Amino acid sequence: MPVAKTIQEGSKKMAKTMTQYDLLISCPSDVIQELNIIKETVETFNNLWGSVNNVRIETHHWSTDSFPKSGDKPQKILNDQFVLSCDAAVAVFWTRFGMPTDEYGSGTEEEVEELIKSGKQVFLYFSDCPANPSTIDHDQYKKILAFREKYKNKGLYGAYSNLDDFKKDFLNHLSIYFLKLLDEGSSQRMMPSRSRLCIKGVNDGLLTDKLELFNANLLNSLYMVKLKESILGIFDEIKSIKLTVKEIIINQSEDIIGSQSKASSALLALQEQIKSIKPIGGAFSSEPVTVDECKEVIGGFAQQNNIDLQKDFYYLGELTTIPNFVGGGSYGLGPSASLSGSDDEKRKYKLIRKLRQEIDEYNQSTDYFSEIDAKVYLTLALCNIGSDYDEDIDVKLYVQKGCLCIRKQLPTPGDEILEMANKIFEWIYKPKKTVLIDEFGDYKVISRFPSMSSLGMLGTTTEDKINKERTAFKDNQDVTFCYEYFEDTEYDILCFNQKYLKQNTNSYFPSHIVFNNSTPGIIKYQITSKRCPDVVKGELACEQIN
Repeated sequence: MPVAKTIQEGSKKMAKTMTQYDLLISCPSDVIQELNIIKETVETFNNLWGSVNNVRIETHHWSTDSFPKSGDKPQKILNDQFVLSCDAAVAVFWTRFGMPTDEYGSGTEEEVEELIKSGKQVFLYFSDCPANPSTIDHDQYKKILAFREKYKNKGLYGAYSNLDDFKKDFLNHLSIYFLKLLDEGSSQRMMPSRSRLCIKGVNDGLLTDKLELFNANLLNSLYMVKLKESILGIFDEIKSIKLTVKEIIINQSEDIIGSQSKASSALLALQEQIKSIKPIGGAFSSEPVTVDECKEVIGGFAQQNNIDLQKDFYYLGELTTIPNFVGGGSYGLGPSASLSGSDDEKRKYKLIRKLRQEIDEYNQSTDYFSEIDAKVYLTLALCNIGSDYDEDIDVKLYVQKGCLCIRKQLPTPGDEILEMANKIFEWIYKPKKTVLIDEFGDYKVISRFPSMSSLGMLGTTTEDKINKERTAFKDNQDVTFCYEYFEDTEYDILCFNQKYLKQNTNSYFPSHIVFNNSTPGIIKYQITSKRCPDVVKGELACEQIN
């Protein structure tokens, strides 16, 4: 059954309460005339039946109810903005099925399937009206036929061959469904309205009384696979660069005095090296480039992964650094240096530095993800299964001491992966909205004032960037894990407040609940609220992970 909204209409003197139902219009781009007919028919229903019953149906369509937003897939954005909160939907297909989404053949199919799965009414229609053959995309039409066949024996759709029939059928179906709701609602209104609050577990987006704990598996994530592939690719690229190796460089430990030719070669090489050292203004001189600071990290990774490092792997030929008076330091005002050498020498040097950086990122990711994978997670929802809304809801969870991982105990990333850790923080710790369960709506908003360096007035140093990401990571923790923590002799206690929860609505906790290695068998809870005089108490049993 849909969840209607209660609204106030009219002046203060003549105000009245109206019940509003939200109807989603879901149609591919070729269904234009039907779109207008749907809106006109809904207004006809409102005029015929709405006023006398204090009920109104409000239509919603992506063209009028969506707003620009970035950071996610288009259909996911629409779902979050208004699709999943609609009480019912009308969907019409003609010749186009629509563009595919991540999980479905089209956006319209996703909206139909998700609303049906949530138990909401979907008025589904297929047009048999004539169409110009030259405008039909046959691949699209095949998808419509397959979708129609799927629902053929379920009695969930209607077909029409002209627009007048569609209008007549839709008004009839709309009236039968909503007038029945009104009739059922009139008997329910004889009962006193009140909220009924409880807590349930969530598994695969569905509510359950059995709490199913789960582990993350980030060490085997695609990110780690791709990062290791990138590192191995850099190893191969470095090995493919063949620099001319001079004897004096490679065989420094050998005795070069033994033969006349060997001594001559060494002398020539030494002379070339001396020629390459050119003073600048008499104050600075060039120096040979080394990558000694990279060898321990690269060598450790190579050993762990059975990678053979050739004798000349770190050899950079005659690559040198030439000092500059400016361009370095915290804000580009101090001395710096530029590279002098062949293109291959410079490229190899940069690749070795990049290899060190990616191995640092890989090692820090391994450490960070190992800590996350070692934790145990639980998804919970606060549910109002009553006939009235509630507000100022205080929730307390009582967890056996030592099991709960509190905010300050969450794994912390290294400096090399702070930016990545911030990007995936919500993905790891925050439950995603579904048809049945809303996202927690009372996260606090943190405002940051930009630093002088971020405004570009003095430039941005590496330390500035790290501090900015570190602050953002702490903010992510504080916003998502917006709990208060207490303890007594037996329990660790987690508390949070939800400002509002309407009837027949479910809302996720602010985050997944995180446990250390030991997990509780029973979790107790207590709920108090403004509109419920009783203290709600309950227990939840955890399914242990094998």
